[in-house]
Amino acid sequence: RHAGRIHDIESIEEFVTTRSAFIAQKTLYGYVKTRMGTKYPEMFRDDNIIGSVNIAKMHVFDACLSDLCIWAVARAFEHDPMADSERAQIALSIFKNGLRANLDDSVDAFDPDDAVRNFEVRLTGVDWHGIAQTRDVFRESPSRVVKWAPIADELKKYDVDAFHYADYPHK
Repeated sequence: RHAGRIHDIESIEEFVTTRSAFIAQKTLYGYVKTRMGTKYPEMFRDDNIIGSVNIAKMHVFDACLSDLCIWAVARAFEHDPMADSERAQIALSIFKNGLRANLDDSVDAFDPDDAVRNFEVRLTGVDWHGIAQTRDVFRESPSRVVKWAPIADELKKYDVDAFHYADYPHK
């Protein structure tokens, strides 16, 4: 748990990385546990489920890191006269370092280079003085929980609204 004051880029990076990992794990496992119900302990003895959760964990962490990087950088430098391109470079550096620090090399179904490319694309459209400073910037992480959790699609459809995942292909 982060107990110190955020006073420089390194402390922003530590905060973003540790909080993203915590939120990703807590949200993903909580969702999976809720959907599996009383079969939860039994399901987590299945190697296929464990493998699927590990894949989901990386994709959800990537999204949490993306959302929180943008928000934290936007808030930390909201009164700083720096250029938006500099804000984007700081966010990209934090994202890359956070991803590297939490990368699970055993998960082949997650490509960190692809995650970085997607984050770079996202950075091109960031409104650093508007939406990036609000909770509306947290749009990637909720959708990834529903998309990647190892839960049957027929059950996920009930969770689309709860996670605000409009792009999820549900019936």
